[in-house]
Amino acid sequence: MREKGRARFNSISGYERGDPGKAMELLVDVVRGEGQARGREWPMWLFMGQDVYRDVRGKCNSVLKALDEWEDVSTHLEFDH
Repeated sequence: MREKGRARFNSISGYERGDPGKAMELLVDVVRGEGQARGREWPMWLFMGQDVYRDVRGKCNSVLKALDEWEDVSTHLEFDH
């Protein structure tokens, strides 16, 4: 499994779509509160890149779906009085 993971990592290394220079400029803007980040509070998480937005949004939607499907089962755990 480790070798499969290493092979996968090595196969995509160097083919990333994002520009690391732009990522670092954004990060500096966020830290300094300048440029694109001017007037915004620091985020709890800084998601960077279109692929990250797609993946995180998909994960959040999956979690929300599970919450909705199991809410009636999972929320009735208070002490009976």
